[in-house]
Amino acid sequence: MISIYAVSFSAMAQTAAETAAYHKMIDGRAWKIVQKLNLPDSAVAHKVSGLVADRYAELNDIYQARDSSKLSPAFADSAVNKLHQPFINILSVYLNPGQVLQIKDGLTYGVLPVT
Repeated sequence: MISIYAVSFSAMAQTAAETAAYHKMIDGRAWKIVQKLNLPDSAVAHKVSGLVADRYAELNDIYQARDSSKLSPAFADSAVNKLHQPFINILSVYLNPGQVLQIKDGLTYGVLPVT
């Protein structure tokens, strides 16, 4: 339910061209992360890449709503936290634990091992 509100706020703030450009960018970023896994099944690689891109989009929607004062910072943090475990669970269907860590590391731009 939280992401539905965030998506509606985000959709109003972006033009179709901006949305298309953003999705192209996150698709590329997600694919770059997934390629490092060297997954032997290209269908799995594309599925995981889509999941990572969707994660970027969900986070962006929440952060845009927060930054436009439509969500309180605490509510935004709660929304992000609620998305975390389901994301890890779905990745775990396709990846082993080490690969999931590599995805998390890629999403955090290499900060994961430090934190």
